[in-house]
This record gives sequence, structure tokens and C-alpha cells, in this order.
Amino acid sequence: MLPLNLCLNIQMRLGFIEDTVSFGGSYVGRSLKNPFLNMRQAVGTDIGLQFAKNWALTGSWYFGKNGFIDEDVFDKMSKQSRMQLVESGVAYRGIKNMTFGVSGGIMDEDDSLFGTRGAGAFKTDGAETRFVRVMANYQPTDKFRLSGSYTYGMTEANKTSSLMQFSRLTSDSFALAAEYMPDEKQTFGLKLVSPLRVRSGSASFNLPVARDLYEDRIYRETFTADLKPSAREYDLSFFYANDISDDLSWAGETGLRLNPEHQSQEPDYRALFKLNWTW
Repeated sequence: MLPLNLCLNIQMRLGFIEDTVSFGGSYVGRSLKNPFLNMRQAVGTDIGLQFAKNWALTGSWYFGKNGFIDEDVFDKMSKQSRMQLVESGVAYRGIKNMTFGVSGGIMDEDDSLFGTRGAGAFKTDGAETRFVRVMANYQPTDKFRLSGSYTYGMTEANKTSSLMQFSRLTSDSFALAAEYMPDEKQTFGLKLVSPLRVRSGSASFNLPVARDLYEDRIYRETFTADLKPSAREYDLSFFYANDISDDLSWAGETGLRLNPEHQSQEPDYRALFKLNWTW
């Protein structure tokens, strides 16, 4: 029998999160997160298992309130819509300071399709999205790091009403980042992010258009709407962060957003400043 040498290192995190999009990790790390993991008031767990020197298995499960839905509008219509996400993958570290990871999973939505939610004859009964992700991180020196991620998903809507049907939807997003750290307290960086966007798919509406004058008969027509937006959004930003002390830190960002909300329209600009003081 061949000898088997295992060196297991297990890490696990379990808890309640108010907003999965903005919770935890570095400024760049949040931009590289799974775009389907968009929940408010969620519970979840992350697990990492290093089973060899350069190899690790990863897994996560989250359940919470659907963050794709505008709660100010849709929560007044009916009960809060819930969703859950399960993801697992493998990560490799060891080639010239490079980390590479591949993962996949399933996102289930209740009463919603990417936040699209109707009522009555146009009620949506939920959807299931299967996705794959590719992530890479390259750090040639202690002061410089490049990161990137790409996510692709396929969505099937659950049974809908006789008046509305959805085809299979495909969607994707990506994020690229470069960071320069002159010391342990300062970080300069550039980010290019394209948020989650529908690549293909349509919605069909079977609507009554006329009534026969002599028979008890309703004439109907099917109207199809392409769900692919007119353009792709690109967010380009420059940021700086400084941990002045253990109790005081600040960060700033300035950026340009092309094709906001994935629509062909004028770009917009932003400037942000954050000060964090603990006492």
C-alpha cells in the first residue's frame, strides 16, 4: 500500500450578515465577489479546506432576503422575497505567486427573477440560476497585486402564468483590479468593473387584443420583449486608502461610469470619501 500524507487545514465562518455586497474583505475583494450573492439580512457559512500544499476546496451557503429587489417598492406588494445560494470550488496556489480558482453553484429565488417581480396574472414563481466563476490573483512583489474574476450564469424561470413566459436567460460580469502598496498602511489602486448583465433572453406576453362580436371568443397575440440591455456598463475608478493608526483610517475614490445601468446614455462621475474612527 502506498503511503498517504495528508495535511488538512480547515477554516469556517458562520454568522448573520446585514448586507452581503458590502460585508467583509478588502475594498478590492468586495468588487471581486460573486455578483449573484446579493442578499440583505442573510445567514450563511463559508468553508475552506486545504488538503494539499497548494490545493484547497472552498464552499459556501447563504440564505436571506433577495437583494436584487427594490424593497421600498416590492415589499409593499407582498411578503418579502427570499433567495439562497450554494457554491463550491477549488483553488490552486503556487505558480510564481499566482492563485487560480474555479467554482460553481446554484442560486434559487422565490417569487422573483433577478429581482423582477409581478403580481396577479403576471406573478413570477421564482427562478434557478446555475453559474460558474473563474478567479485569478497575481502578486509579483510584496507591493503590487493584480486581481480578476469572471462570472457566467444560466437562468431558468419556474412555472409562470399563462400570460407571461421567460426564455432561458444568460448573464455575466467581470472585475479587474490593480493595487500598489508602498507600505503596510497605504494602498493605491485602479478598478475596472462591469456589473451583472443579461447577455441573452426574452419575455413573452400572451395578451387579449380583441373579442368576437358574434361568438364567445377572445383573440390573443403574443408580444416578445428582448431582455438584453442596449449597452454594457463599465465602471472605472481610482482609489486610495490609508490606515493612519489602529483607530483611524480614511479612504477616497473617484470614478467614471460608462453606460450607466447598462443603457446607452451619458456617463456619470463620482467622488467618495470615507473616514473611520474607532474609540
